[in-house]
Amino acid sequence: KSIKKVKLGEGGESISRNNNNITANDGEVEEVPSPVKEDEAAKEKWRGQWRKFCGEKKKSKFKEIAIQRICLPFSVNDFYQTIVQDDAVHSFRKFMTDIGEINVDATSWQPPYDPKINHMDNTPPSKRTIHYVHPINAPMAPPTAKACKTQYFHNFGPVGLCLETCTIVEDVPMTDCFVVDDRLWVYEDENDENGCVVEVTFNIRFVKTTMFRRVIENSTRNEFNKFWGQFGDMISSLEGPHREEEPSVKKEEFEDAIMTVDEEFEEGTEKVPLSTVISLIRESSMRLSPKIKAPSSKHLLQKPQELSGEESPPSDLLKSTIAYYASSGNRFLFICTVSFLLCLNFVALRQIMTMNQLMLVLNDRLDTIAQVNKALLSKLDESDVCN
Repeated sequence: KSIKKVKLGEGGESISRNNNNITANDGEVEEVPSPVKEDEAAKEKWRGQWRKFCGEKKKSKFKEIAIQRICLPFSVNDFYQTIVQDDAVHSFRKFMTDIGEINVDATSWQPPYDPKINHMDNTPPSKRTIHYVHPINAPMAPPTAKACKTQYFHNFGPVGLCLETCTIVEDVPMTDCFVVDDRLWVYEDENDENGCVVEVTFNIRFVKTTMFRRVIENSTRNEFNKFWGQFGDMISSLEGPHREEEPSVKKEEFEDAIMTVDEEFEEGTEKVPLSTVISLIRESSMRLSPKIKAPSSKHLLQKPQELSGEESPPSDLLKSTIAYYASSGNRFLFICTVSFLLCLNFVALRQIMTMNQLMLVLNDRLDTIAQVNKALLSKLDESDVCN
């Protein structure tokens, strides 16, 4: 970036601006910190703390995976504001009520969440409890059961967050033998600077010995996979926040370009070609234009049958496949496909003929057995008459 001179004040004092340094007419240089550099430095600090936290949690890694990986079109902070915070639009309280839980009551986060505080800096995570009544559809069990979720929220700014939950069920036999711990992981998407990734793991932890351990594990695993599966469907249906893109070109850059044009007519300053200034303004204008929103990968991965809303029967699918290969111009592939289908039909015909022959042999043997039985019965009748 070229050095630009601007006249200030009535005394003719001037300064030169070069990148983030401002040089006054007395030769002293004052460093102006860049907001972009400060944000990147803060993010790197968050990333370091996040990696440290993940390394500690790997020591007690949960083996059950409820959500493998879901990519969302909004940031980690947007996820917190939309789902985790107390007054969120799609909060856990609303979600649990929507899936059939009864009398869901959630407390507020304590201590209240502060985006400027990192819990790794000797700050404890925020905590809250969710009390609810869970309906039960199982034989020899009560229709409902009281349950409680204790949640701990670990914050790492725009880089990631972790929501740890401990679930306890009451008023049901053998539920005092175990608790369920789960972790909701949300972290920035490396492939999308405005997106995030969601993963969920859980673990069934037994606090007492019981002979029904296997039964409890299977039923509890199914319940939690169902719960988090519905949660994954809910967050996958959410769209990214409709906010205006922040301009990547600052107002100062346009002012610098205008000052450069003015400098061309000032005496004692180095002239800059007008074409250079125009190109600078043109590039800045292009960078200010809104980005075209790409279609979601979720819709791109849908099958053609899902997009059309119809399911094709196997016969129609086979016919459409043959028609496609016949009209595609690839004769070799078409011949291979038809030959393969003919071979399948031939093998199936051979199998049917073999089965028919076996059935005939079996029928003959059954007739022979029937005749033998008839002869035996006649001899038994004769012996009874003689006696």
